[in-house]
This record gives sequence, C-alpha cells and structure tokens, in this order.
Amino acid sequence: MTFSICARHDDAWGVAVATRVPRVGAIVPRVIAGQCALATQSHARMAYLDELSAAIAEGTSAAEAIRRATAADPDHGLRQLGAVSPTDAATFTGDACMAWAGGVAHADGETAYAIQGNILTGPDVVAAMERAFLDTAAEPLERRLLAALLAGDAAGGDSRGRQSAALVVHSPGLGYDGYGVVADLRVDDHEDPVSELARLLDLPDEPPPLPEQHTLTGLLVTLEPLDRSYAATMHDLLHDEEVGLLTGSVHSRAALHEPLPWSVRDLAVVLDRWRRDPTRHAWAIRELATGDVVGEIVLMDKHEGNRSCGLRLWIAGATGRGLGREAISLALHHAFGTWGCERVELEVYDHNPRARHVYEALGFVHEGTRRRALRLDDTWIDAHVMAVLTDDWSGPSLGSAS
Repeated sequence: MTFSICARHDDAWGVAVATRVPRVGAIVPRVIAGQCALATQSHARMAYLDELSAAIAEGTSAAEAIRRATAADPDHGLRQLGAVSPTDAATFTGDACMAWAGGVAHADGETAYAIQGNILTGPDVVAAMERAFLDTAAEPLERRLLAALLAGDAAGGDSRGRQSAALVVHSPGLGYDGYGVVADLRVDDHEDPVSELARLLDLPDEPPPLPEQHTLTGLLVTLEPLDRSYAATMHDLLHDEEVGLLTGSVHSRAALHEPLPWSVRDLAVVLDRWRRDPTRHAWAIRELATGDVVGEIVLMDKHEGNRSCGLRLWIAGATGRGLGREAISLALHHAFGTWGCERVELEVYDHNPRARHVYEALGFVHEGTRRRALRLDDTWIDAHVMAVLTDDWSGPSLGSAS
C-alpha cells in the first residue's frame, strides 16, 4: 500500500512517502524539527502521530514510544510505523500487514532513518531506498529523501501501482522567510506521483520575473497592461450583448441575457496567468476622452521561431469612434517593433462585417475561411482568417510607449 522513509540529519528532519491511494500527504507524515519524524501507514491510525510525538517530546525513545503505542492498540497487527527521535530510529510492521511488508531502521550520530513499506513488490524496495539514502550523504536531507523514494519506486514500489506522494522537511532557520519549512510538497493524485514530486522540488523558490509590459498611448486611447486589478471592470464590460455575440462567446441569443459562466475571481485567476505568460501581452483599452476602460486587446501565441503572433480585440459600447482602430494600430506597432514579428494573424466571424472592414483598412488580408466555425441558434457562421505582414503594413506612428 505504502512505502516511506523518516529521517534526520544534523538539524534537518523529514519524511517522504508514496502509495497507491490518493492524498497520502494528509495521512502518513508528521515532522517536528528537533523532535521527531513519523509515519503511520497500513490501515493508518492517525492518533499514533499524536501519541508518538508526545512520548518522544517527554524523552522517550522512538522504539519505546512505538512499543507503548502499539501495545495499547488492539489492531496493532494491521499497522505499520516509522519513527525517528533525537536518540534513535525504529520501525514497526504488524504481523497482519499485507505482504510484502517490512522495514529497516538505523541511527548513527547525526543521522538516523526508518524505512518501511507494505504491499510492496518485495524486500528489494526497502533495500533500494536504504542504499539510495546512504549513497547521497553529501546532499541536503530533502534530496536524500527524494532519492530514496525514487529508488523505491524504480525497484517496484507499491505492487498495485502508484497515485500519490509527499515530502516534508523542516530545519530551523531555513526555507521561506527562515521559518524552517524546507519542503512541504504533496502530489495528491497523479499517474507518476514520485516523478511529479521531484519536479515540484526542482521548482525555483522565487517565481521567474514577470515579462516586461508596456503602456501604449495614442491620440484616442491608452493601452494599459492587463492584470487582476482589472477583473471586476472587465467582468462588467463582458455583460455587453454585442461583445458576447460578435466574439462567439455564446451559442444562442438567449444566453446573452444569462449570468456569465465565470466570476470576477475566476477572471482574476485568468488575468494572473496571462500576466505571467511570455507569449502574450494583454492590455485594457482606456478611452482618453472619458477615462473609461472600454475593452481589451491581446497579442498572443507569440512564436519566436516563426516571428508571428495572434491578435484579439473586443470593445463594449464604444463603437464608431475609432477606438478599436487606434488600439489595433498601437498593438501592431508593438508586435512588429518590440516583438519583431513578421506576421500578425486574427479571426473574425462572418456576422461582424464592421470589424472586418477595420482590419482590411489596417492592412489585414483575407487568407481563408473556416466554414461553420460557430453555431449561433440554428445558424452556422463562418470565421475568416486574416493576417498582416510587416512588409504590407506602414501604420502611423501613434503616441508613445512606456
């Protein structure tokens, strides 16, 4: 069912575990820096974690704490435990645990470990985990625990397969803000949870820097980099019926009068994701004359190799004033200039001839038609593919960028 390793080295304490059931990280491990590293598994009795940690905190050895806890449990034959204390390490496998089941424990100066597993493919799993832990003595504890888990997985692991894994390591003064949490990782449901755990551990502690964003200003509009602070405004604008109809967001006119299928919070999450995407630059379109945000324009799917990108635009309730045309001109300046694109592509639905006319006036050329691309009520609507190349476009130099 489960294989795990509890260990300490110097000031670091930790547990790593993997199993065939989901959410193992919520059940098996307990780590208290300077005191104990524990695992309860095989018909896991979570009360053991409290009992063992309390006994060890009073100075009881791991072996004696396990002996007392299991002696008081009438179902101890079904249980499996691992425990590391400041003085020793111990593992326990009840005589009714499903085969193969067993473990090994060792304590030597600054290092101690307890490795155990049940319903394993065989004893080679525990042996491989011990060997990997010892062979990585120069690595930080989180890396040693992961190496042991990977080795156990490679040796066969849980005989039923795999589903979840977890890694917890505490060390005083380390981790984010020096709080002591070096790793607290859970993979609750995954086809290859141990490898996914390794991927998570390899992620940098700090997020990568956000892609550079530019504010673009013209004569009629300014394009402001779009982030979660605009979510409520955008959510309100997206109630505009023409936006829903012309962008293909609905499949019936009746749906235009229904609540949006996503909340302001949902939209904020999307805008956060967009802001981190180096292949996308999204702007809110603000009309200079009124100071109102009236829509959004997005350059997306930037392809460095092909030097191309896509474009998408919508404006709510502010048509006929040239705002969209200038917004597109500003975005194209960015695409061809700052991004170095050779090609910008878009799609426009056949029931939006006004937008198609604007695109053509800006140099976009019709390149093809996706027939029956959108169903609206009982009508099929084609989508036209249009593109403009840098050689074909000589738009006016508008305003400024910052």
